[in-house]
Amino acid sequence: MKHPLEDYRTIASSNFILNAEDRLYINRYSELYQEVDSVERERDKDRLKIIIVSDIWGDGHVIYETVTRHFISEYNKLEKEARSNIDAFILTILEKQKQQLFIENTIATLQELQNAIATNSIEPKHEPLKAILLDKVVSFSKLIEDIYLKGNNSIPKIQWLGKTNVLATLIYDLWKGQDKIKQPSTKPLLKADKKDLEQLLINNFIDSKGNPLTISTVSDYLNKSKPGTRAKKGIRIELEY
Repeated sequence: MKHPLEDYRTIASSNFILNAEDRLYINRYSELYQEVDSVERERDKDRLKIIIVSDIWGDGHVIYETVTRHFISEYNKLEKEARSNIDAFILTILEKQKQQLFIENTIATLQELQNAIATNSIEPKHEPLKAILLDKVVSFSKLIEDIYLKGNNSIPKIQWLGKTNVLATLIYDLWKGQDKIKQPSTKPLLKADKKDLEQLLINNFIDSKGNPLTISTVSDYLNKSKPGTRAKKGIRIELEY
């Protein structure tokens, strides 16, 4: 079975926005050309003009399909398919804990897609489409969280107002002990598996912008072999003996 978000991930490609006009004026135009009485490209107004004749006298009505409207329609189809795939995949997981982990990872993936979209370089004229897409992904993530997680965990998450790696470094230092320059290292104060600490952060905190923490980033911060990702001395929270 393919990943529920496999097709949905295409939204993070810059081409999803950059090629929006071509998909309307070429793909959609060709599709409508076979279905309606008349279709015209009105590029100066960012739309297709669709004429449908309703009777033998030639009376009919005109419909306009804009780049934005078509773009939203394409996105909605991808989200609907992703929702259906997530629902189907959840039914294959019997354990509630594994179901929750899957949803948390799904939300983290949606956050990563959101970050990718935000960093895509596009022309100024496409910025409105980018804003629409980002809003759609945020709403989708919130919907998934409301449907699957609210019932399992009604405790509100705590917002960390500093840098995320400072929070994760604090948890790591409590777990492994904190190295000191001129003094002995502090002793570990937490006994836990790495995966438990990942879930502690994912389930209980949001970042300074109100976004969920991503499992991939949190995992790196707590990885013993990746000290470069954690907050440095002078930035981290210092532990006392």
